[in-house]
Amino acid sequence: MKKLTEDIIVTNLESQLGNSVAISFNMVNMLMVRLLDREYIRRGFTFQFDQVPVLAIVHLAGDSLLSQQDIATLIKRDKSSVRRSLQVLERDGYVQTLADTADKRKKLIRLTDKGRLVVEMAFSTASRFDDFLAKELSTDELDQLNQTLKKMHALYERQLAD
Repeated sequence: MKKLTEDIIVTNLESQLGNSVAISFNMVNMLMVRLLDREYIRRGFTFQFDQVPVLAIVHLAGDSLLSQQDIATLIKRDKSSVRRSLQVLERDGYVQTLADTADKRKKLIRLTDKGRLVVEMAFSTASRFDDFLAKELSTDELDQLNQTLKKMHALYERQLAD
């Protein structure tokens, strides 16, 4: 796409939807994810930011083994999305899938040593983006942003529960 065409489309998008919180939030999220993915590639990771919540939940579960459904429920994603993430993470040696002894249809997920090492590095990479924001926004702006995001999260959680 030519740069001029792209600029016109972006200008039209901003004029038509510029006051939409949902659109603005999505645009910021897409940019943040692209930057994080770029940083993960630079550091040699073979996963993308979209797979970090799966790694994080398995890591935070400690010695407890979680099923794909447990993970999907905890990170609020559908089971097929979690399955795709787990396939990549298992292929690259970050997680191990085990058959549940009580229910052979159920797969239980365990973090490997490689997964434990990389999840901490992924967390620190993501926290560097918080540091970047802290340099650009005041403490009050960051506090307000966090409060607003938490409030939005709670509102959407309630909406989904209805």
